[in-house]
Amino acid sequence: LKQLNKPIVLALNKMDRYSDIERRDIMARIQQRADLPSRDIVTVQTGGREDIIRQLADGSETRESRSRSVDIRDLARTIQRHLDNDRSLMETLRDTAILQLASEKLSAARDRHREQQAEVLVGKYSRRAVIGALAAVAPGSDLVIQGVLATRLIQELCALYDVSVKEVQIESFLKLAGGKIRKMSALTMAIAGNALKAFPGIGTLTGGMLHAVAYGIIFHTLGRALTTTLATRGELHPRQTAKLFQEELGEDLEKPAKSLARVVLEESRKDAEQRD
Repeated sequence: LKQLNKPIVLALNKMDRYSDIERRDIMARIQQRADLPSRDIVTVQTGGREDIIRQLADGSETRESRSRSVDIRDLARTIQRHLDNDRSLMETLRDTAILQLASEKLSAARDRHREQQAEVLVGKYSRRAVIGALAAVAPGSDLVIQGVLATRLIQELCALYDVSVKEVQIESFLKLAGGKIRKMSALTMAIAGNALKAFPGIGTLTGGMLHAVAYGIIFHTLGRALTTTLATRGELHPRQTAKLFQEELGEDLEKPAKSLARVVLEESRKDAEQRD
């Protein structure tokens, strides 16, 4: 560190655990070996906890744990002295700190924007999945519709997070996710059924309505898993994202399920009005 020709301050933590004589001996030995001015070697206390023995009025003793006090005043004074003695260094550090703060603020703002936009995208495609499931008439046609929607959702989320993705990655992920869906189909349908039952007066639940809510839940969960992976890993990792998708399907989905059930009811009523 000394060869870098930069100011050095050596701060010794937890020195309150030693007696005054021990502290002087330790600091003198360190100063000799480090070849630093004594005023650049300071002691600090950075908190933590410590065990103490408390003697009670009846003469008995009890062991307790308490917080250690924090004291970094000597360190702060020493750093300030170095800054005062080197104005150019202080200016450089100040400019660097301002740039760092600005960069952190921009990054935080970007992350918030991405999170908000991702939520909008997931909501939009979950609704489309519901409508697509209601519109499907031929056996298996809903799978074609939802496959196209899922691909577009993945592509748009990846574009939002500036992540390049290949078709083979999307296909791999959808294949893995499809396997998870088959294993969790009973749970998904049960959640969909409970969500629809929360709205009184809808009459007998049809298989199509259950199917539509279930697809909406799947897309909502798929989008959440994708968003988490892209935000934390910066890439689409098919196997890890599929695993997270399965975990998300096992979590509490009552709130989004009710929202999606409301979409199903709205679309069903619109369809009924058009037929009339």
